[in-house]
Parts: sequence; C-alpha cells; structure tokens
Amino acid sequence: MTSDKRAASWIIALLSLMVIGAGAALSVHTDTGPVERTVALSSMSPWQATLDGRAGRLYVTGFGTSGNGGRTVSVVDTTTGRLIAAAAADSSPEVQPLLDARTHHLFLFGDNGGAVLDTTSERVAATVPVGVNAGVAALDATDNHLFVADRVNDRVSMIDTQSMALLKTTPVGHAPEVVAVDETTRRVFAFNALDATISVLDARDGRVLHTTRIARVAGGGAPTISGGLTVDEATARVFIVDSNGGVANGAVVGAARVGQAPGALVIDDRHGRAIVVNTLSNSVSILDAATGRVLHTTHVGKIPHALALDRQTRHAFVVNYGDGTVSVLDDVTGALIRTDHAAISPEAVAVDERTGRAFVIANGNGYGVVTVLDTRSGAILRSIRVGERPDAIVVDAQAGRALIMSRYSVNDPASDRWNWLPGWLRQRLPWLTPRPTPTGVPTSSIRILDAAR
Repeated sequence: MTSDKRAASWIIALLSLMVIGAGAALSVHTDTGPVERTVALSSMSPWQATLDGRAGRLYVTGFGTSGNGGRTVSVVDTTTGRLIAAAAADSSPEVQPLLDARTHHLFLFGDNGGAVLDTTSERVAATVPVGVNAGVAALDATDNHLFVADRVNDRVSMIDTQSMALLKTTPVGHAPEVVAVDETTRRVFAFNALDATISVLDARDGRVLHTTRIARVAGGGAPTISGGLTVDEATARVFIVDSNGGVANGAVVGAARVGQAPGALVIDDRHGRAIVVNTLSNSVSILDAATGRVLHTTHVGKIPHALALDRQTRHAFVVNYGDGTVSVLDDVTGALIRTDHAAISPEAVAVDERTGRAFVIANGNGYGVVTVLDTRSGAILRSIRVGERPDAIVVDAQAGRALIMSRYSVNDPASDRWNWLPGWLRQRLPWLTPRPTPTGVPTSSIRILDAAR
C-alpha cells in the first residue's frame, strides 16, 4: 500500500469513528453566544457559592492561588460581571457560607471557628464564637439567632446575630453535623451522626425539648445521612435522607422505603410533595409531604444525580449522569413527561421560574457544556460551551443571570482548536488536549449567561 493510500485509509477510518462515536456520545450542537462575561476568581479552587439576590452579589469561597495558599472569598457583581472584592477568610470548603441579607452579614465557618463578612464593605468585620471544625449552621430570622453544629464537642451553639455574642451552648448527641430551623414551629433540628438521632431544640432559648431516634425502614441498616435535613414549614415536617434506603420524617410520622442510595431531596411546598432521587435504582420517589407516604415511583435514566423543580409548571428536572439525559416529571402525578438527551455526564441543574428556563451543566465532552431547556415543554433550546470543568450553577432571577462556577480550570477553551471533536475521541487521543496556560497556574472563574436567551 502506498503512503497516499495509507493516509487516505487513516482519514476514512477516523471520519467513520467520528460519525459512529458522535451518535454514541450523544453529541449536540453547541454555541458560545449567550456567554456574556467570564470573571476570573481570586480562588485557585472555589468550593461554595452563595447568592445575595437583592444586592446583586455572588460570594465564592475557596482556596487561594499558588502565591496565596490561604482561603479566600471572592465577591462578584452579578449585574456588571465584575470581581469587586477578594478577602482572606478561614472558611471550610465543605461548609456552605450562610447569608443574612437583613443584617448584611455573611457567616463563614472554618477550622478555627467562624467569621463574619460585612457585605456592605466586603470586609471581615467580626469573629463568631464557635468551636473548631464547626458544622452546618442555620439562621432563625425571627429572634436573630444563629445555630451552629459543633461536631467535635457534641453541642449546638446559639449566637446573637446582632451582637455576635455567644448566648448558649447546648449538649446534644454525638457528632452533630447538620442543623435546620423551622421558624413556624420555633424548632431547631440537629442531626447527630454517630448515634443516628435528631435533637429538637427550642429556637427561643436553645434548650433541648426531646431527642428522636431516626426510624429504620424494614431491611435497612443503621441510618447514615446522605441528603441533609430538609424542613417543610407548610406541613411541619423535617425530612432526613439516609443512604440505607429510607426517607425518615420523624419517629411519630414514620419512615418510608424508597430506592437504593437516595440522595438529593427537594420539597414542593405548593403541591405538598417531597421528591427524592434514588441513584442506584435509576428512579425517583415522590412522597406526600404531610404523611411521608410514597405516592409514586418513576423510573428515569441511568444514575440520576440531581434534580430541580419548577413549581409553576410542577415539573421536576432530573439529570441522569449515566446516560446523559434529563428526565422531566410531573411532581404531583409522577408521570414521566419526556426524556431529553442533554450532554455527556450531566452533574447539576438549576431552574429560573421567571424566564422558564432550566440549566444543566455537564463535563463529559472534554469541555463544559450548559444545556438550556424550556421548563414548560421540556424541549432543549440550546447547548453552550463554557470552558473546563463547570461544577456548580446559581440562578440570579432578579438580575436575569445564570452563573456557572468552574473549579481548577487550567486551559483556555478559546485557544483549543480541537474542541469541535467529540469528547470520546479527545479522551482517547491525549495529544489533542490543549496545553496549560502559559503561566502554568490553574485558574477558576464564574461564567455569566443571560438567563432569558
């Protein structure tokens, strides 16, 4: 075979593989038009994002750049897309910062305690007197109280959010990890991980009212929390998702058997439903929020990973990591309305009810993709390339923006001349991967999209 024929054969084989692989990879047409602005962050590796919709600010916590290894808070103006401030602060990556928009305070919790960022000056204004390795916290806006789980010392701290004074420390069960507040019933719920109990506190004075052991479902093991505490004030219920197959909403009401490896849970308070994703069962369970009874179990795509609700259309959008699809369900009847092919390995979804858009982020094509769906019809409107490794999305409904956080991106997608190739091919040919930025320093960013386009 001559060299010309050999070259032609290689080209034909490559084109054939691309055609076959494109169908298998569920490739979709992508564009970059709706990306309005890209904001470089002060963090090398951002972890959490907290939105202040009224002020038009997004607060991103993470680790500093290679020249600043400490922990930082980046402040992004969601209207102009500018990075307006960056402050050093001790903030644990796994603990979500807590915003009190009324007092203009952002509470940060880290290895050495807590700190308060004044959101008017964007500076650390005070410290919060809590123990080291503080867990998840919750606000009680009625009495201006902050409740913080202290998992090392087996207690819950109650703090005055105006004076920042420590009002009380209350002993609870072993290793409290998560705290939630029901302002309607004036109750605080703390999940104690090592003894699988819930301590119920009075939100007014911090005293323990009673301790409830989480009910086990038939055939389940010891409860292990996987989806946090979710409070439904409309039905006076608190839902606890445990990874051994149960959604327990209090010992009095009982426990419900759902699918395997339940994870994300969302409350539709308008229609009285609790929806939970069962990752290993490839299904979604819909519960009556008042009784905890399972009403419907709907089979979806492979490895459902996350969900979001549009309460106006009562549609639930479930992203299926295993097959690159989005399942659209009626969260009242449990009916599967449609299944759309979005992108490879979708990981998160967010809904903007004002514009009727759902945003799905995925990382499986060798670059990040945001798929935009119409929440009324469920149809895909467009798919947008957004660079490398997007892993969180926040919708600012007031500004009409969707904000995508990319963590630890080392490449400039605009300089990647091979980004038109399908992801499966790029993964098999490493030399097609773009080289790192000239400085060699990883970067992270927030990409801002027009939520209405």
